[in-house]
Amino acid sequence: MKNSGLKPNLVTFNALIDACGKGGADFKRVSIIFDEMLSNGVQPDRITYNSLLAVCSGAGLWETAMSLFSEMVYREIDQDIYTYNTLLDAACNGGHIDVAFEIMSEMHTKNILPNEVTYSTILCGCAKAERLDRALSLFNEMKFAGINLDRCKEALNIGKEMESMGIKKDVVTYNALLDGFGKQGMYD
Repeated sequence: MKNSGLKPNLVTFNALIDACGKGGADFKRVSIIFDEMLSNGVQPDRITYNSLLAVCSGAGLWETAMSLFSEMVYREIDQDIYTYNTLLDAACNGGHIDVAFEIMSEMHTKNILPNEVTYSTILCGCAKAERLDRALSLFNEMKFAGINLDRCKEALNIGKEMESMGIKKDVVTYNALLDGFGKQGMYD
């Protein structure tokens, strides 16, 4: 592209960052593209930051994700549900479940309503952190908010993950699973 005399624009850089992230490139490589973007005077947008956050989340770079989120706020770039869900994923992957709950509270103050992805991300984080008390209260909050977690397969995987960590399922766990599958019409 450059050899043809064409100058990369915002769409070009966003596509590169997103492709590198989805292709498994490390953050160092993505950071080089981002730095080139800035040095060419191309201003990042929400899509840029969402893609950068996704790379951080996948690589377990919690501190970098927080730094990017702060930069996004400083640049007055609006966040959306994808931004918050990706930041939550980075927090949960980094083992920062209490921070994840703080982030979720912040979503409400910005009028961004948590969705199924938000809840399932934090529920998985709770399972990984062995915080079943928080998971159950979150599950109840989710039901109260009218959000149905239609990810039955994910619920089973969480159950298997609990077993692999040596966490025994109790009556509450089975009741939650029965309730979820029943609401989905999955009676078998």
